[in-house]
Amino acid sequence: MTGIDYPKRGSIEGVEVQGGVILGFLQGMGVFKQTALKILNEHGISDPKASRWYPLEPLQLVFKKMEDEGRSSTLKLIGAAVINTAQWPEIKSLGKSLCSLDISYHMNHRRNGKECFDPRTGKVIESKLGHCILVPPNRNGGNRAILINASFYPCEFVLGMVQALAHKFKPKECSHYAKVRHDPVECRKKGKETCRYIIEW
Repeated sequence: MTGIDYPKRGSIEGVEVQGGVILGFLQGMGVFKQTALKILNEHGISDPKASRWYPLEPLQLVFKKMEDEGRSSTLKLIGAAVINTAQWPEIKSLGKSLCSLDISYHMNHRRNGKECFDPRTGKVIESKLGHCILVPPNRNGGNRAILINASFYPCEFVLGMVQALAHKFKPKECSHYAKVRHDPVECRKKGKETCRYIIEW
């Protein structure tokens, strides 16, 4: 795809995550919640609160362990659960929810104690977190959008988030939910810089 300034991530050093993301992680673990709590506690996170900030690195270590164990279905469930626990701008449609993914991502993270979203201006503060870029449908009534993601999170986690949004915000004048699939070629697991998700309705 041409004409796209592909997002790039920086180092994870100094990055913190809002507690709501961790609560979504625990909610998505379902019957494995106690195991998840134990793992987080081993990495310095105990009794997480939605309003507090926590180092992102321990959570990333848990995600890496889950990836290594092939628990892609659980990662998708966690991504879906985070939709209801993380900070999120007010949204009422699928298009706006997809556009707001990048804002929500930055709202829920900070680097070196500095938040990555300014609520006064409504703008993202560049902090080398990467981005979630939406390529919207064409202006002639297209029914296909593309999300390009370069966040710190596993691709199945992001897929779960996008699928949850597609079910929560059904496109107007559409009798069915949007379908979301991960482009099998454009994937960070295959050495690419980004993952690409195709949304069709």
